Amino acid sequence: PFLSPRDPEGGGSWICAGANGSIACVLNNYSEQALYPAPHPRSRGELPILYARSLPRGDHTAELLMMNPCFAPFHFLLFPPKECPLLLSWDGRTLRKKLLSKINGMISSSFFDTEAVETERRKQWKDIQRSQGSDWQQRFHLSTHPRGGSYSVLMSRKEVSTVSISHILETSHEVFFTYQPFSNQKPGKCSSSRLPKQRAESSK
Repeated sequence: PFLSPRDPEGGGSWICAGANGSIACVLNNYSEQALYPAPHPRSRGELPILYARSLPRGDHTAELLMMNPCFAPFHFLLFPPKECPLLLSWDGRTLRKKLLSKINGMISSSFFDTEAVETERRKQWKDIQRSQGSDWQQRFHLSTHPRGGSYSVLMSRKEVSTVSISHILETSHEVFFTYQPFSNQKPGKCSSSRLPKQRAESSK
């Protein structure tokens, strides 16, 4: 079992949390997308769901499927329980692995002015992280930039805007998933779900 919001159009998702404490999410890899576009792309929203469904089997089904050239380039972040988080990046030809402990700060993506937008968002992340308060992560996700548009973390342009913010909290017994929808930077009704944690079965 797992918790995950669904895209009403593609039926996939961008993030999921499993009952074993594992979390996975996918971002578009725009910097590689122009170089190696998929001719008949499958929805990248399939990946978190495929990963969540492969967990009970303990196999590498999802990882093998990620190397399918039908997927446009992506970044797949994986937070397995009691293990170092991983970043799997598909550029259209090769799947590369990197430990998140070796990545400086947060990871972002933007189709518009990719490099400049990611630089500005990283600066906001560092500035807010240095500020006082235990709610700095929430303030970061709700932050806006003087230039507006894609430079804001809570992004809004004429054609696209931030659709939602997902927050996952794990305790020793449960996984809490909170979903906050947004429309033109205005919050909608928040919804929450919880999932009892499952203990990993020990081999005999």
